[in-house]
Amino acid sequence: MINSALTHRCSIRRATITNVDGSPVSTWSTVKAGVPCFVSPDETEMDPTWTATQAKAAAMSGTALFAPSTDIQPGDVIVLGRPAPGLSFSVGQAVRPVMDQQHVHHIEAQVTQTNSLQVAAA
Repeated sequence: MINSALTHRCSIRRATITNVDGSPVSTWSTVKAGVPCFVSPDETEMDPTWTATQAKAAAMSGTALFAPSTDIQPGDVIVLGRPAPGLSFSVGQAVRPVMDQQHVHHIEAQVTQTNSLQVAAA
């Protein structure tokens, strides 16, 4: 079972957009807290020609694993509760189920570390 491998816990935060005085405003709210997950940083071989920005972006990407029933969507933000409280990652467009022989075994999502204190603290 995948559950034994999901040793991290996170909160899933999702934005809703409303119009305030004719301007779109994002409001972040927690969809679910205490979600079992596992965030694994990607192993990246640094290219010496990369700029500092490119190297930092590559170092902050990874894959997050979730149970098959987890409601995770592109654009969500996950905020770790353990092992690194407050560390947050934005979920990219690549959210996909991974099948075993007959069923969805787990969900994988590409994630990038974010420094958005507004998202994490809201």
